[in-house]
Amino acid sequence: MDSPQQSKSNSHDICLIDCGSTHTILQDRKYFVTLTMKNANVNTISGCSNIIKGFAKANIVLQRGTKIVIENALFPSKSQRNLLSFKDIRRNGYHVETIDIDNIEYLYITSIVEGDKCVLEKLPSFSSGLYYSNISSFETYTVINKESTSPKPFYIWHDRLGHPGSNMMRKIIENSFEHSLKTKEILQFKEFSCAACSQGKLITRPSPVKIVTESPLFLERIQGDICGPIHPPCGPFRYFMILIDASNGHILLAQIIKLRAHFPDNAIKTIRLDNAGEFRSQSFINYCMAIGITVEEPVAHVHTQNGLAESFIKRLQLIARPLLMRTKLPVSAWGHAILHATALVRIRPISCNKFSPFLLALGQEPNISHFKIFGCAVYVPIAPPQRSKMGPQRRLGIYVGFNSASIIKYLEPMTGDLFTARFADCHFDEAMFPTLGGESKKLVNDIVWNNSSLTHLDPPTKQRELEIQKIIHLQNIANQLPDAFTDPKRVTKSYIPAANAPIRIEVPKEHISANDSSKPQLKRGRPIGSKDKNPRKRKGAYDQNMEANKEPEKVIVEEIPLEDKEPKKVENDEISMSFTTSGKIWDRKNKWKEAIEVELNSLSKREVFGPIASRVQVVFVRKRNENNEVVRYKARLVAQGFSQRPGIDYMETYSPVVDSITLRYLMSLAVHQSLDMHLMNVVTAYLYGSLDNEIYMKIPEGLKVPEEYRHSQDMCSIRLQKSLYGLKQSGRMWYNRLSQYLLKDGYKNDRICPCVFIKRFVSKFIIIAVYVDDLNIIGSLKEIMETSNYLKKEFEMKDLGKTKFCLGLQIEHLKNGIFIHQSAYTEKILKKFYMDKAHPLSTPMVVRSLDPKKDPFRPHENEEELLGPEVPYLSAIGALMYLAKNTRPDISFSVSLLARFSSSPTRRHWNGVKHVFRYLQGSVDKGLFYANNSGHQLIGYADARYLSDPHKCRSHTGYLFTSGGTAISWRSTKQTIAATSSNHSEIIAIHEASRECVWLRSITQHIQETCGLPSLKKTPTVVYEDNTACIE
Repeated sequence: MDSPQQSKSNSHDICLIDCGSTHTILQDRKYFVTLTMKNANVNTISGCSNIIKGFAKANIVLQRGTKIVIENALFPSKSQRNLLSFKDIRRNGYHVETIDIDNIEYLYITSIVEGDKCVLEKLPSFSSGLYYSNISSFETYTVINKESTSPKPFYIWHDRLGHPGSNMMRKIIENSFEHSLKTKEILQFKEFSCAACSQGKLITRPSPVKIVTESPLFLERIQGDICGPIHPPCGPFRYFMILIDASNGHILLAQIIKLRAHFPDNAIKTIRLDNAGEFRSQSFINYCMAIGITVEEPVAHVHTQNGLAESFIKRLQLIARPLLMRTKLPVSAWGHAILHATALVRIRPISCNKFSPFLLALGQEPNISHFKIFGCAVYVPIAPPQRSKMGPQRRLGIYVGFNSASIIKYLEPMTGDLFTARFADCHFDEAMFPTLGGESKKLVNDIVWNNSSLTHLDPPTKQRELEIQKIIHLQNIANQLPDAFTDPKRVTKSYIPAANAPIRIEVPKEHISANDSSKPQLKRGRPIGSKDKNPRKRKGAYDQNMEANKEPEKVIVEEIPLEDKEPKKVENDEISMSFTTSGKIWDRKNKWKEAIEVELNSLSKREVFGPIASRVQVVFVRKRNENNEVVRYKARLVAQGFSQRPGIDYMETYSPVVDSITLRYLMSLAVHQSLDMHLMNVVTAYLYGSLDNEIYMKIPEGLKVPEEYRHSQDMCSIRLQKSLYGLKQSGRMWYNRLSQYLLKDGYKNDRICPCVFIKRFVSKFIIIAVYVDDLNIIGSLKEIMETSNYLKKEFEMKDLGKTKFCLGLQIEHLKNGIFIHQSAYTEKILKKFYMDKAHPLSTPMVVRSLDPKKDPFRPHENEEELLGPEVPYLSAIGALMYLAKNTRPDISFSVSLLARFSSSPTRRHWNGVKHVFRYLQGSVDKGLFYANNSGHQLIGYADARYLSDPHKCRSHTGYLFTSGGTAISWRSTKQTIAATSSNHSEIIAIHEASRECVWLRSITQHIQETCGLPSLKKTPTVVYEDNTACIE
């Protein structure tokens, strides 16, 4: 029988199907994934040979859409037809049957689905009896892209919304706005084909039995679960966790406390988690009990009891997989796809309600006008500092989701770095899907090996990447060490840094040429380990053989039997440092080499090491003066203190230092008594402390040992005889050594201020205020010289003369007093935040409105946009708090007010921070002046502002204490309890001020009595308060 199809189809697209063939032969290169060219001999029925030119993996699609993956297909040189073997069909899980219908033979390709046989292909035969089928490649079968030149709106929105079915598409469109689709258009596509959906979705049909579901109240029950490990990792991430509100299906990838803070009127009553070890932390259980949350634990291995969380994880995967299949991103980008799928799930109506979780939780329809196809091309603006007048104004990115309706997230194609951009400034090409790593090897190589090509990247993200890499490195080391306070069966250590999204995903290796392996590579994020060897364990599971996480190419613990070998003496002067110059220190290498030699000489003098030579890590420090100028280069050999175990390697670590309040009081006392202040520094102070524990340290990189030990250098360890920088107890050991030496000579201190040592002479006295290795000596010149000589007998000291710069304070000694300020630090932070040329203002903040809705310092509102990571809000608040704590009480209230919004700052709050900077710009030289013509009486002032925070019904406390008319202690903070009246808030303020007064009186009384000065013991301290009801 002649085949009618033979004339209709190209012979290249017809494939013969034969049961006697041992291999599949395909004559067109388009079917092959990769092709290895190699001649081979194959014998055919006709006796031909030497017809094979290559072989590789191939993918074909039969005429009804059945996909066949052939692992080892052959590529011929002269064959006129394609040939498919029965063996390759069966390897794909299909069955082959021959059926005779009306004396015509057909070949059935079938599959078993839920116990029933399903016919996938019905293939005819030629008159010769050979079966055949029209075939195509995977790419040509993507039906959704048939009209690539002008795709229909249905297909575009199908991609944008995460590949939902037609019914779900109709529900989403009916419950959202700002789109161009109509319900009639969706009804036309009840049956449609999408390659990404076919590849990414595999659904097991549910049981026909329906169970009546409960309807908990809003936020009454939260269910959560963790999915993973997922291979390959997305940067450092191998797991993701979801939290779902059981009442409406609102899903979050966030911490529980944030969910509770979003809706304060609806308290969380129950949280249901599975019995995995990460959810069995006693701290977490205690926290939930403390705030009234009941933790429900299902039976081990009974997934249906936490079915809501399990089903939502599956739902996210069903959305995320087609998103990735549709793009050219690698599988390691699953983290971005999961985050985007979470946003899409929130707008999809749930099974028990026709409305979406977004509408049920927030009460408003979702706006989907900013939705774009995941993985499509986006052209984002280049930042003004990186673009030129005549150069390109936008650069290509890969769209991976959004933070809000106005902020999108995109990947840098060459590096995989994650950035954000303003939606309104971006142009999208939803028909183009860029490849991560570049389209051509030449482009990849140009980008990978040239540092200058990355100059357009935003600096804040680079800094954040370095911080995350540092955290991951420390976590790797910490996970390799034993922990004295954890149970390995119940605690799972995480490699995940403090971020909720992957900052960088790895560029696939196949995009990088192997010929350039010798060139220096840029630093890239890499997955932590290649395989999760410690899967999640559930409570009740029988598995006691738990192993610690292991990573290849890393040594976890190395035990050396030191007692078996007799240690040999090695002189410390034989140790030398191998110095390599790179990067920032290249131009200062001579100074750094000199600093290293000084440090090594100090170690030799102090006899830090035992009989075995060692090498340690070198930390470089620049010492600056009061004008922020570099005056000295220092090098420190630092031990890995983070690997020490409490109770084994150290017992106590507390080491007292003088605080800023005590130091300001001592300055006031020195001015009143006409005393001098001198500053002395102890050279390598920590090396004087003696260890009370036996500590061994591996020889780190950077030091050379004598020739006889080099062959076994990696097997050697050293025992520390003295404390070393980096050890947890080093500070305490140094303080104990100094304290014993001073107390032996008649100095006295007290537990109230253990860092202040006082010695009384016949008519004079001397005070030493200790801050680690900086000693402030207060007294007459004669006593200061005697004290200096006494200290030099035991320690190597540096006499820095009059105290001009200490604890970040600039100290100026004038004829009529002492003036302390931080003008150099103020100028530094103004330059750091680009406010050094701002117009100065006369007040630290604007006037607040009595109307809470018009208050510029009100909390974040729903329609407001939060500041992104590119705005250094937290860094600015920290810098201002350090300034307000030391010398600028005039900005304390403003900084305290702005610090309330650190978790959710907006543009209004950032304008308030800039207002403070502009005030500092006009008052750089302001500080505290202690005059010598004033008294030495302690006076306090206390006040409160009722309902300073009307949004949370909290008042504000402020108090200040002066000595000699100048402030020495102050505080401005929000009250922790709700005051019922202005009188109540004033009582709280005077109570806090009284507590501070008692502590100040204890310090001043101890110092005055020990020095032989008139004491304030019998003299009351006056605290001024302006509320009559509070006073009476």
